[in-house]
Amino acid sequence: MNQKRKLALVFSILIFGLSVPTASSAVISNGSKCPHPGVTIKISGVTYSCTAKNSHFLWMKLTKKSKTNKSTSTVAPTSWYKAFAQPGILAGTCLNDSSSNLLLIDASTGKTIAQHTVPATMHEPTLGSVNFSLCDGPNSDDGASNLYIRQQFSPDFSKLTFTSAPQSDGSVHVGYLDIATNKFTDLTAQSITMGFSANIPIDVNPIFDPKNGMLCFVRTSATPGLVGSDPANGSNEIHCNNLSTHADVIEGGVINSPSNDVNNYFLTIQNGIFVTGDHLVSPDSNLFTVTAPTVLGRVLFAPTIAGIASFMWDASKPLPNGTYFDVPFNTLSADVFAWLNNSNLLMSFRGSSGIYMIPPSSSHELDATPLDIIPTNNAANTNVIVSPSGTNLAFIHTLLSVSDLFITPTAAGSTPTKLLHNFSARLIEWQ
Repeated sequence: MNQKRKLALVFSILIFGLSVPTASSAVISNGSKCPHPGVTIKISGVTYSCTAKNSHFLWMKLTKKSKTNKSTSTVAPTSWYKAFAQPGILAGTCLNDSSSNLLLIDASTGKTIAQHTVPATMHEPTLGSVNFSLCDGPNSDDGASNLYIRQQFSPDFSKLTFTSAPQSDGSVHVGYLDIATNKFTDLTAQSITMGFSANIPIDVNPIFDPKNGMLCFVRTSATPGLVGSDPANGSNEIHCNNLSTHADVIEGGVINSPSNDVNNYFLTIQNGIFVTGDHLVSPDSNLFTVTAPTVLGRVLFAPTIAGIASFMWDASKPLPNGTYFDVPFNTLSADVFAWLNNSNLLMSFRGSSGIYMIPPSSSHELDATPLDIIPTNNAANTNVIVSPSGTNLAFIHTLLSVSDLFITPTAAGSTPTKLLHNFSARLIEWQ
């Protein structure tokens, strides 16, 4: 081999060595940045996976062993959302970096149907950092909070809402990420009013309507308590955007409560009614529940008005109608999980181990002894979700710091069945 060919070979080896990314680099050889965890790319027969590490997204080289890991979802990175549209128990775990690990569990076998990690933030070219609200929203595991998490996704899981960080002009934007195409859509930019006297929009609490797929959010410059907003006083518009026609419609307004008694303000849609806070709307859309730390031994029921359920605490006026609990529940505060039908509300009590049903009161005060639908036990039984048929419940049973996932029929006196042992995720929905 002559000297020129040797030099050419050495030069080509050096160039090839530079073109292959290291085991943890942010940019692949073709210039592609690591967009979000779960994306994979193949170069020269070697597969690299986009992974979250120390708050950064890096390409990591996959070995044959990790590529065929049975514990991860076998769904292609850009179509993982299709697996989550199947029937099953949806659960999630918030990781240390605020990303969310989603699980879909077979309700009969306990096997994991699908698994995927959604990052806490991503970079959008125009808005900069945008946030997903799967882990930074309400911390309680009651029914309204579960709905809020589920409604961050479109009904078919193909889209995910985001909220931007405050922009240079003071505005906050909302929109959605199309998971299949990895493209962002800024709904605020599409719906703002331009002109000399236009207001700077602060848009928060984006959610998908579970029935028609429209994306709704709260527009305000004054939203105390609502997730991701600035404290002030005032009323807030509820906007809904048709993702097909891009038409933006103001559906109503939310009156803020100045009270700390009704907290965890966030927007959900339940039975066609917009709700703020830890409330559940009845199946006939006439009533919604009110629970608060100071409401002991009682669940309050208030009427929905014009498609909105919003509770204003006024100490000078009587409280809404409700159900009073008999001894020993008259000194406890309730957590409301779901409506089984128009005649039963599913709930638990702080400091008690049961899962109870009560009849609601829509027109007068009612005294009731809640009916415990699981056998007497000493464990904490929480995070209850209801099967689509309404005939079974799934809940977390915690005893001696060990949590298990149980299934039980809604009929009182039934024996619960353990589905998974040492289960640490939060139940979101039985779909």
